Amino acid sequence: MSELSKAQERHRHLVAGHLDDLWTEVEEDLDAEPGVDVVLGVLATTIETTQEEWFSKASGRDLRGFEWKESGGRARSSVTAAGAVSELGDAVFTRAADFLGELVARIELDLGDKPTLEQFCKLLVSAAGIAERARALAAVEGLKASLARTEAGRVKIRIGDIVEIPSGSGGAYRAVVVARNNMGTAFGIFAGPGATMNRSPRRSIPLVLYSGERALKEGRWRIIGRDEAALAAFPAVPEIYYQKDLDPGNPELGAFGGAKAPGGGAMRQISREEAQEVGLLDGTYNTTYLEDFLVQWLDQNRARFWPALN
Repeated sequence: MSELSKAQERHRHLVAGHLDDLWTEVEEDLDAEPGVDVVLGVLATTIETTQEEWFSKASGRDLRGFEWKESGGRARSSVTAAGAVSELGDAVFTRAADFLGELVARIELDLGDKPTLEQFCKLLVSAAGIAERARALAAVEGLKASLARTEAGRVKIRIGDIVEIPSGSGGAYRAVVVARNNMGTAFGIFAGPGATMNRSPRRSIPLVLYSGERALKEGRWRIIGRDEAALAAFPAVPEIYYQKDLDPGNPELGAFGGAKAPGGGAMRQISREEAQEVGLLDGTYNTTYLEDFLVQWLDQNRARFWPALN
């Protein structure tokens, strides 16, 4: 075995041991078996938020998470685990930092340079195959680092993309692209801009807003990952609401209005509670929102969406 092969095998066993330790630390904190998304979320958060430059060629501060595919081919991202990750204790992130520090120092000593993020991803999956606790990570396909895409005019937008929408008061909302149709692009909002707002808005129905894609193409909003599992929390074709007062003679509308999917289909009559929640009763509902107005509307309503956190 060559010296290079020996070094690579040492790195693999080093990572396997650290992965098992980190997996155990997260499980003890959660009091439950962690998913791959949570453990990778811990590593992503540690890389992004520490002052260390762990990797060559790309700054860890550009990292927004990790992407991979499940065995069935469904795209996943660690970004959507931010809620669970934010609730973990300091010991978990200390463990992750120790892991990264020892590994990077060992690789730099053996090979003369820090690893790239791509090399780190390959090493994680390879090492998980010999780990005892972290074997679930070995089953992922195509693990890669997710860096914010900001090149204007060159953004490819797909259903399942995770989008970072900057708030006017700092931080950013996070949303998943739910649909693209004749009404625009539907964004399902699943987290707010504050560190303690990594939970879905408090509503009886999912918060989905139709808007445009110019902010993405101009780089003002950023695609930071992709997770098709996030789509399960939102309707595949978000409905448009119709206000009774604006069309009182329409027999399809109930006393408090109605809703139906764009492109046709039957009208669904809605309750007073639903009409009030979406803004039909006070006239604040909009069918679509220009990007800047969508941000203003979210900022104005954030105390209502996350009432215990404001």
